[in-house]
Amino acid sequence: MPITLASRRLSTAVLVGVCACALALVAMAWGEVTARNQRRAIDATLGAIVDRGTRGLDPADEGRMVRIVGRLAADGPVTDGDTGFSAPGLALEREVEMWQDFRLLRSPGDRSGPDLRWSAIRIPTWRLEDSNRPAPDNPEFPFASHVFSNTTARIGGVPVDAGLARAGGFDSSVVSADALPALARRLPELAAGLDRDWVVLSATPAVRRIGDLRVSYRTRGGDRIVTAIGRQREGRLYREAFGLLQSAVLSGDEPAEAFLGFGVLEGPSNAQLWGRGVGIAILAGALAFFFLGGFRPRDPDAQSSEGTGWPLAASDALGYLPGPALVAVLILLLLPFAMMALPAAVALGFMAYWMAQNWVAMLAGTAAALALAVAALFVTARPPDTPPKTRCEKFDLML
Repeated sequence: MPITLASRRLSTAVLVGVCACALALVAMAWGEVTARNQRRAIDATLGAIVDRGTRGLDPADEGRMVRIVGRLAADGPVTDGDTGFSAPGLALEREVEMWQDFRLLRSPGDRSGPDLRWSAIRIPTWRLEDSNRPAPDNPEFPFASHVFSNTTARIGGVPVDAGLARAGGFDSSVVSADALPALARRLPELAAGLDRDWVVLSATPAVRRIGDLRVSYRTRGGDRIVTAIGRQREGRLYREAFGLLQSAVLSGDEPAEAFLGFGVLEGPSNAQLWGRGVGIAILAGALAFFFLGGFRPRDPDAQSSEGTGWPLAASDALGYLPGPALVAVLILLLLPFAMMALPAAVALGFMAYWMAQNWVAMLAGTAAALALAVAALFVTARPPDTPPKTRCEKFDLML
């Protein structure tokens, strides 16, 4: 029995449908496996945390991750070791900037004027010639920006390390004015003055010169009830990255699940919905292939039948067209089928959105279903019913 073009098209449609079914199963399996792995990671993280609540630490939990609840406070002030300035709080942030010449960053051939501004990073010290004079070097910082932590911080009477103390400083306030005397004693050769939130240190206050400093202090406090999770070592709680934990200290009495961060707990459900939504969209296209592939098949033994089958006839001639013409003909051929398949594709897209609850999934499902439906209509189109020419007729045409 000869293999006709129609039977080849039917076999292609069935083969593509089978491959689409396999792809749908892979998408669904990916969603289920990803959700299972994420649940295991969440359970492993939460299962390793010992919940002590307000009961304090237990020596039996040495080396384990512990959750405690209590009031975060410090027994004494936090001190800047460089200037001697002290302020109450859990952490003291010192920000230092210098008036510098950014001209040093330009190329040697650039002869433009000075570019002076504040910067917390020292510009390199190599020189450039400007108007036959060497450009001045930016001096070294006497001290840099730094964050000082209170070593006496406690949560419900439990000593905590500097990392947990800094993380618990939810309230912030500027205390630069209080630091002015300490900075004046630290750098007596410079005059100290207050400019908004900054203490400006300059040898010539009336004129800004390279090397002038400005310093800002900000304290972080938080005399409030907090929840902390950390590693217990020698009767103290230390901040440590562990598993899926994204926070170390939260305000109020919060469960351990709240430390996982936004979207972690919803991850397994989202993975399942994505896998199922995409899988259903692909599966719908596969069913369209199976249905259209078996719709009005041509009898392989028949020499002719009713109908023109113009899409297939046109598709057989596409191989003789150049690239741009081929694209144009494909667009003209596929446009009617796309218009007919659009309602079904939109319906499949809404079904994918209902499964995934995501507009991106809706658009992706609509596009995939539309592409599959168009391909199914084009691939399974009816072949031409023109009877084949005999050898004699072909010979006469050649003459």
